[in-house]
Amino acid sequence: MMMNTKGITCPLDGTLLIAEQGRLVCPNGHSFDLARQGYCHLLPVQEKRSADPGDSKAMVNARSDFLDAGLYQPIAELMIEQLVHNIAALDQVVIADAGCGEGYYLNALSQHLSKMEQSARLIGFDISKWAVARACRRNRDITWLVASNRNPPIAPDYIDTMLCMFGFPQYPAFAKCIKPGGYLLMLDGGPAHLIELREHIYEQVNDTKPFNAEPALSAGFERVSETRLTVPKVEIPQHLLASLLLMTPHFFRASEAAKEALLALPRISVTIDVECRVYQLKAPD
Repeated sequence: MMMNTKGITCPLDGTLLIAEQGRLVCPNGHSFDLARQGYCHLLPVQEKRSADPGDSKAMVNARSDFLDAGLYQPIAELMIEQLVHNIAALDQVVIADAGCGEGYYLNALSQHLSKMEQSARLIGFDISKWAVARACRRNRDITWLVASNRNPPIAPDYIDTMLCMFGFPQYPAFAKCIKPGGYLLMLDGGPAHLIELREHIYEQVNDTKPFNAEPALSAGFERVSETRLTVPKVEIPQHLLASLLLMTPHFFRASEAAKEALLALPRISVTIDVECRVYQLKAPD
């Protein structure tokens, strides 16, 4: 199946790309091969901070195994509820997921929109090639790209809504891609998110830093809504403990002894606590 290249731009010069014999090309001669899995690698070497940036293959597989168990489905439902409320009046909607990971949330949205018979163009991008390759296995109708949040290869004023799920928002870069009046939906862990896990592996649990809205406001966004979801006592069985740990930053921060003690538990009940923020890009004066 040929990739839908509408709105996709060259990461080197910003011109629109077109599909041509298994690759994407721009008018200035830059060429990017399509991977056999169906994605395109649009992360230039000069934008890489390591030889293999982003989540590793092991981390991606762990996250996929955990999410497929359905334990984070309430988070996906919250995202869909908040997003659909803002796009309901649009006949054709373009949605991008910045830092899409292995595609769980964008695929959930795609399935919901399909049931609602709402036409949508969906684009997911992440700096991890392992994550994007895994995302292709979820849904080949979505355009998947290896690309950076700092320089999304998306045409100006093209996106109706940008998602950033547990990610790293780059507000000025997002503002260039989002249409005036379009939305940015961000979802992050709240103060009590996985608090029981953190209490098991750290002697002292640090408080979650409060959200700083100033960078978003400075980039031209204004707040629409903030919603918090808390689901207590979500039981994580032992066979998923390693996956949960590996998909979080705590895997790298915790001591080996703490990790071994956690993984020896038969199960653990945790709190899911997330904050969903919707911002709208102001139209120019």
